[in-house]
Amino acid sequence: MSHVQDALVLTPSRRRVWTRLAVAAVPVVTATIGIWVKAGPVAGLIAGALFAVMVVLLLLHTHRSSIVLTPYEFIEKGLGFQRRRPRGRIARLVRANVVVPRSGANETLYVLDADNDVVIRLYGANYTSQDMDRLVEALAVPCEGPDRPVTYAELARTHPHVLSWVERHPVLMSLAILGVLLLLLAVFVLSMLLLDMTGYV
Repeated sequence: MSHVQDALVLTPSRRRVWTRLAVAAVPVVTATIGIWVKAGPVAGLIAGALFAVMVVLLLLHTHRSSIVLTPYEFIEKGLGFQRRRPRGRIARLVRANVVVPRSGANETLYVLDADNDVVIRLYGANYTSQDMDRLVEALAVPCEGPDRPVTYAELARTHPHVLSWVERHPVLMSLAILGVLLLLLAVFVLSMLLLDMTGYV
C-alpha cells in the first residue's frame, strides 16, 4: 500500500499470492502425474504445460493488479483490463467474508451506488485485511455486512442485490461447470484415441 499524489494505491500481497499458488499446486501436480501415468508422457506434458501457462498468467495478473483511489475516481487494474468509476457515484459498501467450498473464506467488498447497484466488486483474496481496512476508511461511506464468515446462500438472504445470477444459483453453475469439464475430458480422450489410431496406420 502507498500514497501517490493524494491517491491511495493498493497492490496484491505477494505472500498471499504465493501461498494460494502453493496450495493449488498440490492437487494440480498430483493430477498431472496421474495423467502421465494413465494416459502417457504426451498427455502428462500437455497437462504440465497448461499448468505452467496458468502460473504465468496468475503472476502477470498479480504484477499488473492494483486498486487506486483518487479524490475523483475508483480504479481497479488487472491483466488486460482497467475499470474506472467516478468516486462521487459511491454511496455505500457491503463487506463480507465469503466461504467458498475447498477454497476457504475470501473477503469481498461490494461498492454500491445510491440505487444499490454494484459499481465495482473487489475480491480481497490477494489483499491483506489491513489494506481492505484502509480502503474502507478512505472511501468514508457507510459500510455494512455480516460479522462472521458466510456462504453465498447466506449472503443472498441479507444482501441479494449484490450477488450475480451465478452466485444466487450455485448448484446450476456447478452442474454447468461439471458438464463443460466432462465435455473437455471426452474431447481429450477422443483426441488421444485418434492419435493412437493414426500411429498404427
